[in-house]
Amino acid sequence: MKLTFATAICALLAGALSASAEEAAKPSWMYVLTAGKMTYANGKLTLGRFDRTALAFSERPFRMAHHVRTASFISTWARDSKPSGKPNGSIAMTAAGQLGAAAIELQHPRIGRNGLIFDVAVLDGKIPATATGVSLFVDAFPTAVNDQITD
Repeated sequence: MKLTFATAICALLAGALSASAEEAAKPSWMYVLTAGKMTYANGKLTLGRFDRTALAFSERPFRMAHHVRTASFISTWARDSKPSGKPNGSIAMTAAGQLGAAAIELQHPRIGRNGLIFDVAVLDGKIPATATGVSLFVDAFPTAVNDQITD
């Protein structure tokens, strides 16, 4: 059977559509980590007095919310990280009595003696050296962490 160019394009599109339909059948999870305080220096963000659970939530059409143990979230993310596994995030905090926020790219998550540590690149805004009342929003990214969400 001779395959025409148009037939080949249709076959490729059908394969891509079925793959994207499979992905659409899974929720895309985003995460919120909270901490009582934070420090930032030399591209390292440390969240101190962090909550032991992180909130996971999904976009439409699923609209689900669950909790995942923060230590489990961080260790799975660190173990599963690939060079493309640098999710975007947004951090909100209070510093010197002022609310602040920044858009960041996160990588190399780990738990250290002083809290949760991330290497970050600031994409927009500024991160103060110290702050309190911290919320870190982590955008959806491909990782085995997503497979931990059961409930």
